[in-house]
Amino acid sequence: MRDTKSSDAYDVVIIGAGPAGTSLALALAPTDRKVLIVEQARFPRFHIGESLTGQCAETLESYGLGKYMAETAYPVKRGVTVHGQKESAKFWVPVQRRGTDGEPFQRTTWQVRRKEFDLKLLESAIERGAEFTQASADNILGSAFKPSGIKITDRDGRHRNIHSKIIADASGQSQFLGRQNVLGPMGDAGYDKQIAIFAHVAGAQLDEVPHQGNTHIFYGKTFHWSWLIPQDEVTDSLGVVIPVDVYKSSGLSKEAFFRKAIHDINPELTRRTQSIDIVSPVRSISNYSYRYPNPAGHGFICTGDSHGFLDPIFSFGVTIALKEGEIAAREVEAYLQADGEYDFDSYRLKIRQAREVVQLIIDTFWQYPLAFLRLAHFSHQADIAELFYGRFYEDTTLELEAVKLMRELLGREASP
Repeated sequence: MRDTKSSDAYDVVIIGAGPAGTSLALALAPTDRKVLIVEQARFPRFHIGESLTGQCAETLESYGLGKYMAETAYPVKRGVTVHGQKESAKFWVPVQRRGTDGEPFQRTTWQVRRKEFDLKLLESAIERGAEFTQASADNILGSAFKPSGIKITDRDGRHRNIHSKIIADASGQSQFLGRQNVLGPMGDAGYDKQIAIFAHVAGAQLDEVPHQGNTHIFYGKTFHWSWLIPQDEVTDSLGVVIPVDVYKSSGLSKEAFFRKAIHDINPELTRRTQSIDIVSPVRSISNYSYRYPNPAGHGFICTGDSHGFLDPIFSFGVTIALKEGEIAAREVEAYLQADGEYDFDSYRLKIRQAREVVQLIIDTFWQYPLAFLRLAHFSHQADIAELFYGRFYEDTTLELEAVKLMRELLGREASP
């Protein structure tokens, strides 16, 4: 990716060129603000998190990328099947939400190859006016109470100070501003430290046409689960997630543990993968939950995983990244128009609501799997589909009956 940085002063510096950062840049494009994206990795780069929700599709279409998505050979996703240990514990959630008339309607979305997808988002952001530099973000300028830019080291090892009116942290689990003590103390979001071990495979058994592009999630014991996500006509993304202590105590290599886990976690997973060939390196990444108390303030705003990360079982990560980037752009513009006299209260409320709703879904699923099965498969199918669609940020989300029932089940009140 060609370096296009032309200055050392910007309205907005975005740290990270993943979906959170590029969504923010794309949403800012109509404002003609001077925007710089800083990314350490060389693009294109490998990444997991390949399954998009219906909300992702809407956001991409709002950025004018619907034609690209439709014409690229990405598998079409119509929904997700969640497989329990028994056939009776299986449920299906279509890509579906309610329209303005209150009636549910279904649509499709996509499974993406992140090397291609992330690169397309970055190229689109640059085409629409954002500048780009491949560099590491080293430290903030100013103070943790009033950051005024960042210090970077470019690909040639040169150090630069980049001044900006606001820093947008989209650095994901690198947590740039969190590690600079800007966001307050990091807290645990309540999940065991986990490890994901994954690879691309060929020969997995998918569903029949037209459902061959759907996501499959398989679960076993608490915090033991697996994903199967189509990537193209031949290969699929297959991963297992387990508590890191389980992996460490096994004494096995990554590949040996991966092969063993896909036969141990869930019988349906075993059935669907009995004839697979592993066609990529077996990789791993640590998943640990965390959250910071303050995602925005004077001179900074955070989007996506940079200020919090939860159990990724239902593939909500790209949804959160794209949607928070879109919302953050409006907040950044309001902040700049107010010459920094802006409190970000509305942003904090929206972000807190969305994260709490996602945590409700995950906690109910793991703590009360039979109750969640009843909600998803029998009593509140449309509500659960709305949530799996990615509708976390709307004012109406908290009024969903399924959300109220999950709160009651877990003994939680809505945040003020």
